[in-house]
Amino acid sequence: MQSDKQTADSTEINSEEEIVLLVKQDIRNFPLLYDRYVDQIYKYFLSRVQNREIAEDLTSELFFTILKNFNKYKHKGYFRAWMYKIAQNLFYRQLQTPSQPAIEDFEYVPSTKSLPEQNAIEKERISKVRQFILEDSDLNQEILRLRFVAELKFSEISMLIGKSESATKKHFYRLLERIKEFVENEK
Repeated sequence: MQSDKQTADSTEINSEEEIVLLVKQDIRNFPLLYDRYVDQIYKYFLSRVQNREIAEDLTSELFFTILKNFNKYKHKGYFRAWMYKIAQNLFYRQLQTPSQPAIEDFEYVPSTKSLPEQNAIEKERISKVRQFILEDSDLNQEILRLRFVAELKFSEISMLIGKSESATKKHFYRLLERIKEFVENEK
């Protein structure tokens, strides 16, 4: 019956563009988008709210909002940027007022060095870097979050923060340099 339509079952889907087109053709293909991005979105929200239940609720609400508004999306190759803009809006709406965002407290994974004092030193260094980031501006925290947690491209981040792609790259690499200098000075 669907011989003229490409469906999720008829081919392996790899690119974001292919998935978006499939969902535009038939909304029943929406689980392809969900499966591709649910983990990234959950990690993003978890890094913002530091609470698993709230992160799960926001993730669900995001995908419900995308599903409800998918017909409004004009595909220009920036689906993830559109999705993360909705995520930012949901986060701020959930808070009612913007507050100090937090970097996710990733569980520490010890290195292959098993000496307790080396682990303690490494944990302390990670803690200091985390505190350095938390004391930085909201914009800098968001850029780090979008690049490392959400794994967005610079072009997508630039759309979200309202800067050119080259300015976003400069900002990001200067920020990394500041973090690197901080780490070196802490040794």
